Amino acid sequence: MKILQKIYFEIVKNVNKKKWKCMVNGCNEDAINSHLLQQKGILNSITKAGHLIEVKMVDVFKWAKDKPVVEFKKVGITSAISFPLYCNIHDTNLFKEIESHPVNFSAYSTQLLLSYRAVCSELRKKQTQIEVFTRMLNSKTLEGNINPEFLESSIEGQSLGVVDINFYKESLENEINNNQNIFVFETY
Repeated sequence: MKILQKIYFEIVKNVNKKKWKCMVNGCNEDAINSHLLQQKGILNSITKAGHLIEVKMVDVFKWAKDKPVVEFKKVGITSAISFPLYCNIHDTNLFKEIESHPVNFSAYSTQLLLSYRAVCSELRKKQTQIEVFTRMLNSKTLEGNINPEFLESSIEGQSLGVVDINFYKESLENEINNNQNIFVFETY
């Protein structure tokens, strides 16, 4: 069992190291780790000594029966709540409005940009899961030790999610570029 856990852990680790492309249509540059929330704004205001608490996977060698495989871990602000979403140019230029102070969180354009980041993050998470499941399915070492139907079903489910999320991503991109006020945002 530990060998299978190690293989799974190595697959996840390798997928997390993968160079992903920028999510802006037509951009072929490598993505950098983009923060979902402003590092010098919201994140700074909720850190303690430059760290946050995030939910992370438990080290595979510490997995135990009847114990959760996730735990709360202290992480540095530079890696907190970030995913490989956009290239440096798009991450800087596209989100300049919400990265500079003061930010008007009630502004329509701010809501669009925050929503776009969230949608792109969910899309990248699904793409990452598809990559993990595909590598597991193709692993000769795991063959006979995992249920291929489960992995195929998981890949199919994530792929359907990608189709749905792409609809919202494209809708948000269109609105960011054309500003037709087609979305309604409620702020509390």
